[in-house]
Amino acid sequence: MKKQFGILAIVMLAAGGIGATSAYAYDITTLRDAPADNGRRDLQASGFRYVGTYNDLSNEWNMWFNRGTGECVGFTQKGRKISRAKTFKTERCREADRGGYGHHDRDDHYGPPPPRHDDQDRYGDRDVPRWMVGNFSGYNRAYGLRVTLDISRDGDVVATTNGVRMDGRIRDGVLRVGPNRFTIDRDDDGFTTRQIGNERNEVHYRRR
Repeated sequence: MKKQFGILAIVMLAAGGIGATSAYAYDITTLRDAPADNGRRDLQASGFRYVGTYNDLSNEWNMWFNRGTGECVGFTQKGRKISRAKTFKTERCREADRGGYGHHDRDDHYGPPPPRHDDQDRYGDRDVPRWMVGNFSGYNRAYGLRVTLDISRDGDVVATTNGVRMDGRIRDGVLRVGPNRFTIDRDDDGFTTRQIGNERNEVHYRRR
């Protein structure tokens, strides 16, 4: 009887450990073979933010970090679908974050989040102003292209031009998409971006 009770206790402890892990760890298997757009939305909804890319010998990984849980995950993309997905150590997300937090000498961005502030009309540590959050469209006269920007509250950006999507982000009032950086100036009905180093590349965005 004691032996049976001991086995039952071990099974219950193991089940409890599994339950605790699943409550806090993101199930990375849900990303595999999923549409990339769905994967990004699912990661954002689960508290992750895009921090950059990491290149190993044969793959370019899109890296996402969850500040609340400390999880770092990445996926590779083939066409419009996710081909591989796995978890990484936090250090890998820190290394991928070259264009934003990675420029700072301190590591507090990968620790507990700071207190939130109600004044969202200023650039905060993570958040962007309320007037910049949402879905916007504009026309690039210099290149004759229609452009859309989808901006989240924590500054993650998806830019779409002629059906081609690129991930970007806003930090300290500067929009970064790929290797390019843009200043942002608020207008009465939206905002205007200008590429740093190529001022003729100017786009006025209005809310969709």
